Amino acid sequence: MRSQAIRRASATPITALLLLVLFGVLALQPDPARAQESDGGEFVDGEIVVKLTPGTDVAAVNRDYGTQTKDTFLGSARIYLLGVADGEGTEAKAERMEEDGLRFSYAEPNFVTDVPEGKPSFRARADSAPAPSSDRAPYGEQYAVGALNLPCANGISRGAGAVVAILDTGVQQGHPDLRDSLVPGYDFVDDEPNPEEEPEGTMTGHGTHVAGIVHLAAPDAKIMPLRVLDAEGRGNVFVIAEAVQRAVDPDGNPATDDGADVINLSLGSSTQSELLADVTDDLSDDDDVDALRGVPAEGVVAVASAGNESAESLVYPAAEAGVLAVASVGEDETKSDFSNFGSSWIDVAAPGDDVYSAFPTDRYASWDGTSMAAPFVAGQAALIRSREGSSTPAAVEALIRETARPLDAKNPAYAGKLGAGHADVGASMQKQSGGSACASPLNPRPEHDPPSAPLRTRPPRSPPCARPRARAPSTGRPS
Repeated sequence: MRSQAIRRASATPITALLLLVLFGVLALQPDPARAQESDGGEFVDGEIVVKLTPGTDVAAVNRDYGTQTKDTFLGSARIYLLGVADGEGTEAKAERMEEDGLRFSYAEPNFVTDVPEGKPSFRARADSAPAPSSDRAPYGEQYAVGALNLPCANGISRGAGAVVAILDTGVQQGHPDLRDSLVPGYDFVDDEPNPEEEPEGTMTGHGTHVAGIVHLAAPDAKIMPLRVLDAEGRGNVFVIAEAVQRAVDPDGNPATDDGADVINLSLGSSTQSELLADVTDDLSDDDDVDALRGVPAEGVVAVASAGNESAESLVYPAAEAGVLAVASVGEDETKSDFSNFGSSWIDVAAPGDDVYSAFPTDRYASWDGTSMAAPFVAGQAALIRSREGSSTPAAVEALIRETARPLDAKNPAYAGKLGAGHADVGASMQKQSGGSACASPLNPRPEHDPPSAPLRTRPPRSPPCARPRARAPSTGRPS
């Protein structure tokens, strides 16, 4: 974390001036720990993400707008992280850039994202904090195993050959249930190869817990841990975009098959980011103007948590088109009291109450949240891709939705607002393999599957801030 202080109040004016200049220079250097620089608001103060139009020179942009390049996401995509160098407010400068449609496809503050369980309103719950235990037994015996029909599913597939990237607070590398399933990852917060959990923080263990849930659903799938959040569960969209690129093409060589099949994002923001929309769109949309490099022809499945505000308001990136948005239900298949919901953007629901999973160090814990529901569906997607690697994200989503159990009868107040229903991993495996559907312990499926549920259409993307925009014709994707 960047931190400079002038310690001597008696310093001479020249010394003080030199220190201030030095501070200004250091503050503009690239630093992967950007998630810790937020002023507590919705964006990292002094940082703007821009995508330039073809032919626009970033050096000229910096000269004209009083900025400096801090990082380049992907040069071929013309996406940069710029630092404000002239003292102008971050939002004001981003708005001025956004209005310059001749040079910018988009410009936005570097928005902050966090885990749903880290928000003050959720942490105020009496049962919000996990209680670590050394008892492993409940891990494989908890209600979610039966509710998702995992024994049936794992009799058909255990996920061998599939890779799930987990963008989170890191993962305990030596956890006994996870160590043999991990493939090399990266720590984008501290810019180092080892994405280990930090030992102390309110959200320490979140990534390990999420990884354990994926492992429970798809025990033979590999897990790629990518640390994008600090120990308080906070990060930013630029770092997350970098991690998505790493998940897609870890070695930077599109010719090698080493990328993830599924990406789990148990994080979110109420503010829509043009950058994350650009990136997540590339995971499933093979167009000619890519923000990502090396996306395989079959695409990559993205799964995200719906948020814990018990509200219908959209959360991103879950609400982006092509991302599987997962709400939470409890053991009785009613909506979790904290879970978000919505008729236009939720795809499916999964267990998120009292989920028991891996926790550092070498322990286990129960945790509530939509962050716990999403990795069950990520594991389900891994099983589907394990059996049929050419399944596109749209095909995977369709299979998950078509085999979900209806929830409206048990949730009349949320009818039509919990997606296609309760995820049924066993039923999706049976349908994919051509066999008869697994019987659920709670809702036995009918002898014949109901008609396929249509994919939901998402609300059209809108700019984070409504303002006039003068745009020149561009070969880029429309915003």
